[in-house]
Amino acid sequence: MNRTVVGLLLVVVVGAGCGDTGTAVLDAPVEGPAADTVTSLVLPEASFALASPQQAAVIIDDSLGSSNFVLLDVRTPEEYSEGHISGSENVDFYASEFTDSIAALDRDKEYVVYCRSGNRSGQTLELMRQLGFTNVTDIAGGIVEWQAAGLPLEG
Repeated sequence: MNRTVVGLLLVVVVGAGCGDTGTAVLDAPVEGPAADTVTSLVLPEASFALASPQQAAVIIDDSLGSSNFVLLDVRTPEEYSEGHISGSENVDFYASEFTDSIAALDRDKEYVVYCRSGNRSGQTLELMRQLGFTNVTDIAGGIVEWQAAGLPLEG
């Protein structure tokens, strides 16, 4: 291997060690000598996922009503009043106190979050990951895809 490539790899490996290890997520298992080091950085109980509306509907049906589950709609109150998923709580993404409202939530509960198209909820999932939440699922495509799948709304 030439020296430039070795040097770049060293910079990448050393630089990776300086990052925020609390949010590490592995897409594939790590094997070899680095396996012990990398897996020790991953929180095995943490789960952050993107689910289809159909998958999310199953999660919601199985969990709604549990004291350990919260369904969050991060659209504006106006959007929420036009129709929302039954059992959801509205926390306005654009409100000045949005981050504080999310930070005040119980980090150990299971959350499903959605918005209109998936943009705001995707950003919310990342915020929740940074704040130390451990179990958050984002509905892919938001309420637009939820409706396209023929799933029910209320309001």
